[in-house]
Amino acid sequence: MSLISLGEASKFTEIPDSTLRDYINKEKLEKYKDEKGFICVDKKQVLKLNPTVISLYNFKGGVGKSSISIMLTDYYDFKNEKVLIIDFDPQANTTRTFFSSKELQDENNNYSSTLYDYFIDKKHLRDVVKTYNKNIDVLPARLEMMEKSNISHFDLMELRDDFFDIFKKYTMVIIDCPPALNSFTTLGLLLCNYILIPFIPEPFSAEGVTSLLKSMKKVTQFNNDFCDFRIIFSRTKNQKIVLHEIFMESISKILESNLLKNKIPEAILIAARGISRTNIFTEKDNAVEKIKDTFDELENFIFNLREFK
Repeated sequence: MSLISLGEASKFTEIPDSTLRDYINKEKLEKYKDEKGFICVDKKQVLKLNPTVISLYNFKGGVGKSSISIMLTDYYDFKNEKVLIIDFDPQANTTRTFFSSKELQDENNNYSSTLYDYFIDKKHLRDVVKTYNKNIDVLPARLEMMEKSNISHFDLMELRDDFFDIFKKYTMVIIDCPPALNSFTTLGLLLCNYILIPFIPEPFSAEGVTSLLKSMKKVTQFNNDFCDFRIIFSRTKNQKIVLHEIFMESISKILESNLLKNKIPEAILIAARGISRTNIFTEKDNAVEKIKDTFDELENFIFNLREFK
């Protein structure tokens, strides 16, 4: 636990000192005291008073963006936290993991509302959100969203407030971006506090890092809420493979300070998540333990190691 003063807590969250004291009185926020008797609060608990937005980003497909988005959502669901997952990928793989085709239809067997209706007809996002369970809500995608993949940067900046408005009811927001720098990926980068970049340790995976980060920085310079990014290795093999080790080492040399030490293993249960409809963290499995270790590391980075901007 990392304790901070009420003044520091107010700077981190932009929540007035008086409101934080009110939260303490209403037992919404736990009170501690330092060695001098001054009131302190748990940094992590304070930061979770505001939503934290994580975007999954990489131009390359098949690196695990959707899988990690889903697993991260399961992780926070298992911790009993309110989470919104946004599917900005028109392929809608994340959407179909949480809902069957029938569940995505209305009583007349037409498409129920998706982000397509928001981008085309400006349907309010609260009417697009679909509830999966008591903790997880989804903003679903649809293939026809490709029609709106070239929204101007100016218009994207204006759309942000619509999303920020619905973020308020969640502790965590997870955004699955498509494998391209189109308007949906750009919007995901404009909305987030943190960016998670999955990589598979394979030939040529390191070559696009510089270009990927350059494109990311071009967008995040317009996002005042952006804090930092981390690279995560996904679909790693149980046994050591020399080529994989070489590629992981090459990326580590470039971006060691931005690399999560733990890795996401390749596991059947990840692929089966959409069929089982079961939170993976209810499973007793070595792969699940490794995934949990990775997300615990990410959680610590976001909430315990966060610094003032």
